[in-house]
Amino acid sequence: MKTMLHCRCGHRLLAKDVLRADPDVRAFGAHYVWIKYRCSRCKRMGEHFVRGEKWDWSILERDKTEMTDAERDAFASLPRITSEQILDFHRELNTLHRVSEETFKTPKAP
Repeated sequence: MKTMLHCRCGHRLLAKDVLRADPDVRAFGAHYVWIKYRCSRCKRMGEHFVRGEKWDWSILERDKTEMTDAERDAFASLPRITSEQILDFHRELNTLHRVSEETFKTPKAP
């Protein structure tokens, strides 16, 4: 299981939020990595200490999804869905009496 770092506001920290990541070398005891960050949501600065054996840059990467970066950017640029649109959709579903099986069939590949 991958460890994730979070700001005090609860936002997950990503590589773009990290200002510095330096090893904290001590003569005795466990080895740590010191991470200084600025949260992209609340803009607060903070720091974390992560045990050296648990440190990996991949904990600061986004989870992989099926969306490409271009699709994610296009989706993020769409306007937000309003509560009125949700209510309209709900009303439309209430008026729907029967869905044909043709609706759920996937087209066959050529």
